[in-house]
Amino acid sequence: MGKKNFYYVNLQKIDKHQLKVTFLNSNYMVLKSRTLSGRIKNGFFITSGKVIFIPFILVNAIGTAKIRIGLLKNSNLMLDHRNTAFGNFLIYPIGGTTYKWNIEYIKWEY
Repeated sequence: MGKKNFYYVNLQKIDKHQLKVTFLNSNYMVLKSRTLSGRIKNGFFITSGKVIFIPFILVNAIGTAKIRIGLLKNSNLMLDHRNTAFGNFLIYPIGGTTYKWNIEYIKWEY
């Protein structure tokens, strides 16, 4: 069997409205780094809803995404994600909502 690749996430609080998220591979090389804006509510960091709007006559759409990140009592990372999109293609309405709730990631020390 081949060696499994593991990926790590490093979270760093910048201030009460920003969280820096860094993705690392199994060799601890940075794959991607991003700063999220949001707020802390009930012990969770909640991102400001991202809104995308496409304003064309025959094709239009609006979409939102929201993420909630928190630490559980066992120090594992918990993630909730909601993505909603609605629109029209010609005269046909399209859309829906995707939920991913209570995704738990195990804490690893390195």
